[in-house]
Amino acid sequence: MNMKPKMNYFKIFETLLYINTYYYAYISTHLLSINAEMSERKYIRDFKMLFGVTPNQHILFCRLYNACNYLIRSKHSISKISGLCGFTSLSYFYRAFKKVYGMTPGEFRYRQLRKNMI
Repeated sequence: MNMKPKMNYFKIFETLLYINTYYYAYISTHLLSINAEMSERKYIRDFKMLFGVTPNQHILFCRLYNACNYLIRSKHSISKISGLCGFTSLSYFYRAFKKVYGMTPGEFRYRQLRKNMI
């Protein structure tokens, strides 16, 4: 008989909702795993199995997605947007943004403004 414990989907989904809501705050996988009532290693493994990305990757994508919204809908500086979205380093924000979107935040904003003018 297989006595392997089942994955606690509900607890993992709760942490996903927490990430989506508080993406701008400091979030550690250690604290998320405590809230999910499992070891950090198991939490990361189960999260990735459910969503296809690690919790840290999801946090990054949430922050970048929200940064895009700020870039399009606000006149805040890129530095301010970086902080509003939970990035503690402006240079890391630029590197991550360019890696995911293939352009800098400034280029993204400029292209979106041009696209909306046409």
